[in-house]
Amino acid sequence: MKRAASPSENEAVAQRLKKEAAAAAPTPAPAKDNGEVPEGFMKLTEGSASMLYECRAEDTKTRGKGKDDGPVFYNKVQVFNRDVSVLVMALFAQWRYIEKRERQAGADARKAG
Repeated sequence: MKRAASPSENEAVAQRLKKEAAAAAPTPAPAKDNGEVPEGFMKLTEGSASMLYECRAEDTKTRGKGKDDGPVFYNKVQVFNRDVSVLVMALFAQWRYIEKRERQAGADARKAG
């Protein structure tokens, strides 16, 4: 049977989550509407919407070497979601492959016997 977490354990988890949320929270960009991008920020544009994104040390991993390349995800939760999704899809593909081979082996056995 699983035991309930103690209040001190719950508090420790809550404190850790608050620290992680604070670390992931973006820093407000300086209010400039003259088209200039302030130091430490990059301008992201999609369609007619634009926003300033704070560049952090962990964001230096890029997709390529071009000057316009940047981090693939701006939301850290999406990195985890991508990794889990890729693993689940790979596992599903393996299961489907095994099922297909088992069905084929059964069909071959019925034809032979």
